[in-house]
Amino acid sequence: MSWRAEILPFIRQDKLYRDLKSGKFPPSQGGLERAWDRPAFLQVPFPVQWKSENPKEAWLTPYRVFVGKGTAFEKGTKITLNDFLDGVATTILVVDAADAVPWPKPDELEYDASKPLPRFSNRFPEGFYALFADNTIRLIPANTSEQALRALITRNGGEKVDLGPFLVQ
Repeated sequence: MSWRAEILPFIRQDKLYRDLKSGKFPPSQGGLERAWDRPAFLQVPFPVQWKSENPKEAWLTPYRVFVGKGTAFEKGTKITLNDFLDGVATTILVVDAADAVPWPKPDELEYDASKPLPRFSNRFPEGFYALFADNTIRLIPANTSEQALRALITRNGGEKVDLGPFLVQ
């Protein structure tokens, strides 16, 4: 399951979380780890919605995390706040990505310093929103440099980022 399914109890969605864990969506339909493939699950929208005119998109979410070396969700590494050497105020946890995914599916944004960055949401002409490790949501301006974006994606790269251009919401 994705981190989005794991946070359900923390966003007052205990019943949905219990239904997932209890097998209301039976393993015969693919097992808990593949709930996004099950027909019975396709009608369950993620409790935190983004605006869309298309009801079929309620199953999808643009909220994704970065996984990869140096990110807040580095695979195979147990991360604590002490590992955010660049600071929690300058490390992105969740972004509004351009490509939405089924919300329970663990399909995240792979980060590799030697590869191009993924596309971010363009729903707002001013930029895209991101949740930072200090629990703030900020608008990342559309004209932010790639160098600054990469610095915000990593938690321990040693880069300095001027927070001045980022609007605290």
